[in-house]
Amino acid sequence: GLETPPTSGTFHSIAYRELQGYYQGRHQQMPRLVVNIRPIVEQVLADLGLSPAKLQMAVKAIEQNRASDVIGQEFADTYTKIKRKRRVLDFDDLLLRTTDLIASDEDFRTQIRHRFRSVFVDEFQDLNESQLQILRAIVGERDDLCVVGDPRQSIYGFGGAISGIFEHVLSLFPQMRTIDLETNHRSSPDIISFANRILNGDAEYRPSAVSLHSCDSPEDEANAVAQIIKEAHLNGRPWHHMAVLYRV
Repeated sequence: GLETPPTSGTFHSIAYRELQGYYQGRHQQMPRLVVNIRPIVEQVLADLGLSPAKLQMAVKAIEQNRASDVIGQEFADTYTKIKRKRRVLDFDDLLLRTTDLIASDEDFRTQIRHRFRSVFVDEFQDLNESQLQILRAIVGERDDLCVVGDPRQSIYGFGGAISGIFEHVLSLFPQMRTIDLETNHRSSPDIISFANRILNGDAEYRPSAVSLHSCDSPEDEANAVAQIIKEAHLNGRPWHHMAVLYRV
């Protein structure tokens, strides 16, 4: 049997737990995790004489790990210096700091790789560069890694998801074997047919059981959904026969 129960979580939650254990084991105070980075970004903009109007753009760039590309290297360097001065970490720092410690601290590296002897990653198509780096640090040279995902379902390009990540991981771990899962057990034939036609480039295909609507804003989308539901109910469909599924 297993010595301990399996550990599960997001990359960030696992990194946070491991960092807490690292600092506690060395009787050190862990830098504080900052959820709201806006005050730090405001100080960076002020220190560099940049317009406060850049605040939202700067916050988004940091969250996408693209600060140096979008705002400039000086901005990224100043942001890092202020975090160090305040002894705080943002969410991406959890991954970067853990990755650096695995590389530099042999005891920590041995502990991590013993705890995560077998690694399974779901929704692999959505990994960004920081997540891939900590995964590589945890796995090391071992071959006990399993990933699951669908390159056609990648929706986090705006958040830095790596394009072509499945080909990339095969180059990093050439011993990996690919198993195609080609049977869909959860969608109706209409949905499967519609998705396959669209993915294969037939953008004009519209089956009778599926309708597609384009909206200009989240508010327009909400109003459109409400109107569709209202019209369906007026045409005799009971409320309890309708549901709204959404992904955030």
